[in-house]
Amino acid sequence: MIRFLQILLFALLACWRVGIPAQADLVGIEYYDRGSANPQTNGGPLWTGEVNTSDGTLRFTSWKELPGHGSEEFWVPQFQADSPMVWQALDSGGNPYTLPTTFGSVVGEGVTIGNDFAFFSPMPATQMAWADISGNAMSLGHIYAPTRIGWGGYAEITTAGGDWIYHTSAVRAETPYNETTIPRLPVGPNNMFASLDATIRVTYRTVTEPEPQPGGDLAAIPEAGVATRFCVLAAGGLLAVWVKRSRAGRRSLQAAA
Repeated sequence: MIRFLQILLFALLACWRVGIPAQADLVGIEYYDRGSANPQTNGGPLWTGEVNTSDGTLRFTSWKELPGHGSEEFWVPQFQADSPMVWQALDSGGNPYTLPTTFGSVVGEGVTIGNDFAFFSPMPATQMAWADISGNAMSLGHIYAPTRIGWGGYAEITTAGGDWIYHTSAVRAETPYNETTIPRLPVGPNNMFASLDATIRVTYRTVTEPEPQPGGDLAAIPEAGVATRFCVLAAGGLLAVWVKRSRAGRRSLQAAA
């Protein structure tokens, strides 16, 4: 009986782990490349987005180019609200990176992107839709190397048929890569420059921690997949067997008495 109870307890704990989705902190980000002395009119990219610390994604909500950045203005990636641009946090090996729980923990302050990760575009810059500062559609021509732009780093292929190389720290004596940099952004059909020294601000932080309600309909819980429902049903079956055995044991004792 003790062994059976151990199995039942293990099954119930497994269902608890499967049935409750992981907590996700949604962190609002503003990236503001202020450029020169007049931050209201001069600068580079000004974008906003939302980082999901649970899955390590950055979903952009807006992006524009402020005028007066220099002799050439940065191009603006194009995306729609119903088809947002999403970048992934990856390490220097191109593997998914687990964001620290402290990422964007204080509203109104900044975040930290060290040399161990960056947020990368899922596709090369040549496959992305671009527009100039006036909104005219633009296309990238020949780039010296296939490039995936990123926040805090970038990736490139340096040899024909080679693999992506993920740069999360500065290369070729460039300005250090961190949360204030986008090391590669197009300014023309064949040129890319770096956005540097941006101001980063956490605009909000929302904690989501959904939990199934006791006695509720498991099928109505979006996070409860087939595995979750099977797990709960199996645990329920074990519980029913235990109850049946317990009642049978009590009847045997009563009969013996």
